[in-house]
Amino acid sequence: MAGDESRVIAVIELLSPANKTASSSGREEYLAKQDEVLSSDTHLVEIDLLREGLPTVAALPGELLRHGRCDHLVCLTPGRSSNRRIQTVWPIQLRKKLPRLRIPLGPGEPPVPLDLQAVFDEVYEKAAFAKRIDYQVPPTVPLTRADADWIEEVLLAKGLRSKEPSREQP
Repeated sequence: MAGDESRVIAVIELLSPANKTASSSGREEYLAKQDEVLSSDTHLVEIDLLREGLPTVAALPGELLRHGRCDHLVCLTPGRSSNRRIQTVWPIQLRKKLPRLRIPLGPGEPPVPLDLQAVFDEVYEKAAFAKRIDYQVPPTVPLTRADADWIEEVLLAKGLRSKEPSREQP
């Protein structure tokens, strides 16, 4: 940035269950922060990888309807002083990779790329989630039969779930 001025250009929020739970203090705090950022010159990037809870991202309802059903969602709302006040919404299907975003900076500056899939993969690896999560237990969120079958295939292929022995009688 030009000059000695330091300011927040963008806020990136990864939503938590508390942000999406009705009447929780976590939700109230998040919505207050969301409102504060939306009324500033700061860009807001909201990443919702949760399949449960109340809709929380600042995406306009029409923008969400335009994209149809999705499993996850990323929404970029440019700051008030941006030349481009149009929201960008990335609907994400369970079987697809997370998107590569372009986070806007100031006027005349190129956006910064943010590869969400690469970030997710690195955090998953470094936090050793493969060892911390019991993949033998089915997900608690509702899945379509096709998605449940796909998850089963992926977990079996990665050795994170073992096939149950056949229960048929000889």
